Amino acid sequence: MPSIFTFSFVKSIFIILFSLLICLSGFSQTLQWSKLSDIHSLTSLAGIRPNSVIDEEGNIIYVSVEKDILHFYKYDANGNELAHLNSAQTTGAFSKLIKLASGDFAIAYDLTPLEVERTIKILTFNPDLEIIQNQEIDLPFTSEACILYSIFELNSEIFLSIFNWEEHFIFKILEDGSTEFIFSGAASFASEEKLTFLSDQSLLIEYQYGTEHLIRRISIRDKQLIWEKKYLNEGRIEMQYKTAHGNDQWIALASAERDWVDGEARDTVRLKKIDLEDGSIILDTFLIPDNHCITHLSDFKFNAITGRFYLSLAGCFPIYNLSLTELDVDFNFLRTAIHDVNSDELFMHDPAYLHVLPEGEMVFVFKSRKDSIERGNLYITILQENLSFGNVLEINLPPKNSSESISDILTYDNHKILFTGSIPSSELNVFWEEVQFFTMLIDFESTTSTENTKLNSRNLEIFPNPVHDMLYFKIEEDIKQVQIHHISGQLVFHSQNNQSNFISVDSLPGGVYTLTLTTNSGHIYSRKFLKNL
Repeated sequence: MPSIFTFSFVKSIFIILFSLLICLSGFSQTLQWSKLSDIHSLTSLAGIRPNSVIDEEGNIIYVSVEKDILHFYKYDANGNELAHLNSAQTTGAFSKLIKLASGDFAIAYDLTPLEVERTIKILTFNPDLEIIQNQEIDLPFTSEACILYSIFELNSEIFLSIFNWEEHFIFKILEDGSTEFIFSGAASFASEEKLTFLSDQSLLIEYQYGTEHLIRRISIRDKQLIWEKKYLNEGRIEMQYKTAHGNDQWIALASAERDWVDGEARDTVRLKKIDLEDGSIILDTFLIPDNHCITHLSDFKFNAITGRFYLSLAGCFPIYNLSLTELDVDFNFLRTAIHDVNSDELFMHDPAYLHVLPEGEMVFVFKSRKDSIERGNLYITILQENLSFGNVLEINLPPKNSSESISDILTYDNHKILFTGSIPSSELNVFWEEVQFFTMLIDFESTTSTENTKLNSRNLEIFPNPVHDMLYFKIEEDIKQVQIHHISGQLVFHSQNNQSNFISVDSLPGGVYTLTLTTNSGHIYSRKFLKNL
C-alpha cells in the first residue's frame, strides 16, 4: 500500500501569506534585456512554443514568427543584434529549434497549416544565420490530421516526431528528404510529448495531457519498443502529470488525480518513482492538498544539487493559491509554503514554473492578475530555504505591457536564465488570435562588484558532482586560498597556497557545500557541490 500524508496535519508545515506589494522592491535579479517580435496571427493554428538556443560562442539564436513568416535572430549576451534571417517561409506550426552536433541549427515547420494537405519542411542554417538547406520532407501521410511536434538529432542523423490521427510516429530523415520508419504507437489525445535520450541512446517518450499517463522507452537503433506503461490509477479521473528526471536509473512522476465524493472534488497528487530499466514502480505514495482541490499541477522538478523534489500546485476557487512543497529523494515530506496570488480565469491553467540553477538555487516563475490588461502578469523570484519568496521581479516587456506566457526556459550561465514565450493581445476579442513572441535574459546576481569580484562560475570547473570522496577542480589562474562552506555557512575546510587540483571530501557529512577559490590576482570563484553519503 502506498503511504499517505496530508498538508494540514504535518507539524513541520510552514504557511506563508504573500503580498506582492511588499516584495516588489529591492530586486536581486534584473531584466537584463528583452526582445519583442512583430505580431503573429494564430488563425493559422500556430503552436505557441518558440524557443532559443545558445551557440558555441555564447550568442543566442531566437526563433520567431512574424505576420506568419519564420524569422531567426542572433543576439550577443548584452542583447545586441548580430544577425537576422528572414526565411520568407510562411508557417503556422513549427518544432523547437535545435543545435546540431556540427554547430549548425535546424527547425521543422508546416508550410501549409490551413490546407487539407500538409507540407513539412526542415530548414538548416549556420551560426551566421545563412541557410544551408530548406528541404521538403516526403511523409507517408499528409492529411490535415498530421500534426508536427519535434525534431531531434542522434549520431549526426535527424529524426522527426509527428502525430497522425491518434498515432505517434518517428521517422529518420534521409539526405534526399525521404523518410525511414523508426516507430509508431497509439497516443490518443496527446497534446505534447517530451523526449529524453538515456545513456544507451534509447529514447524515453512521455505524453502529456491524456493517454492515461503513458510513458514509452524505445530503441532508435533497433527500431523496437523496449517497454511502455500507463500510470493512471484505476477508478481515478486523470488530470495533469509532470515528470522529474533524476538519473539514468529512474524518473519520478507526479500526477493530479480526481475522485468525486458527495458531489465534491477530492483531489490527490500521486507520486511514483519509476525504474527506467523496465518501467516498474519503485516507490508509490500520494499527497492530499490542504483544500482537497487542485486547479493545476503546475510543475515538478528534482534538484540534483540538494537531492530534493519541488512540487507546485494551484488550488481551486474560491481559495485560489499557489503551494510549493519540498520532498526528499524518497518522497518524504519536508515542508510546504502557501502563497496567495490573484487568480484570473484565463490563466488558472498556466500559473507557475520551477527551474534549477546550476548551483542549486530554485527559481520560481508565477502569474498573478494585476489589472484588466495584465491578467496573467509574470513574476520571478528565487525561493528561500523555507520556500518563501526572495525579492520578486515583475516582468514588463516594453513597449507592450500585457500577460506573458513562458514556452521555454534555458540556463545561460550559473546566474542568468533565458526565457522565451508569447504575449497575447490585450483586446479580448482577438486575445489568442494575435500574439507576439519574446525572449528575455534575467540576471539573478546583479549586485555591483568590487575588486574581489565573484566571477562567473563558468570559469571554474568541478567534478564529479555529486562527489563521494575526491573533488577535482580546474581553473586557469594560480590559487591563493581554498575554502569549503556548508550550506549553513559553516567553514569546514581551509587551505592556503594550494598547489593541487583536488581535495578529499570523504570525511564531510552528506549535504550541499560551496567551494570557493581565491586567486593570486584577487578574483573569487565559487561553485556549489553535493556530497553523497
